Amino acid sequence: MSYPYGQPEYPGQGRPGYPQQGYPQPGFGYPQPGYPGAPGGYPAPTVSGATALTAAVLALIVGALAGFGGVLMIIFGTAVKSTNSADDHYYSSSLDDTSTTAIGLGIFVIVLGVLWFVGAVLLLARKTAGRVMLIVFTAIGLVATVVGMVTNPGVFDLFGLAIGGLILVLAVVPPTGRWIAAGKTPPPAQPGYMPYPYA
Repeated sequence: MSYPYGQPEYPGQGRPGYPQQGYPQPGFGYPQPGYPGAPGGYPAPTVSGATALTAAVLALIVGALAGFGGVLMIIFGTAVKSTNSADDHYYSSSLDDTSTTAIGLGIFVIVLGVLWFVGAVLLLARKTAGRVMLIVFTAIGLVATVVGMVTNPGVFDLFGLAIGGLILVLAVVPPTGRWIAAGKTPPPAQPGYMPYPYA
């Protein structure tokens, strides 16, 4: 049997350059193989939070130690002041000044420890405010430690300088900022798949 225009044409067949019906072809609205969430089908690189987490943990420890040390300083200053005031025959203005200084430093150290603790918690929650708090108050603590070393040097001052300097460096470095920014970026949407067409 002959046909006036050659062979019969069926839908999706006989025409080169056109995809056959019923079979999805790449580039026609169907997702390419690979991993979702990154260009080119590759998974997005993860951001390490090692520097931020280390700074936060150290700040938590230093904050707790500062609060404990501040309480001891207040107790010591209060005890010296009460003893010096009770003894009228041996009252010493220098002891009174020492007790007042100890109480003042104790209050300062407690406040600084609380701010360290709050900054560490905020940093663990990937808040920029936590990073800023650690940078600012660690710098203040380092300055206070240097001033204390000038008037009354000690081994604990060197330990404080080392730990404070480490916290400051870890909070300032760029990986800490990238880790915070990564926590604010929403995860990429998963690509949807078109239903399989039935011819």
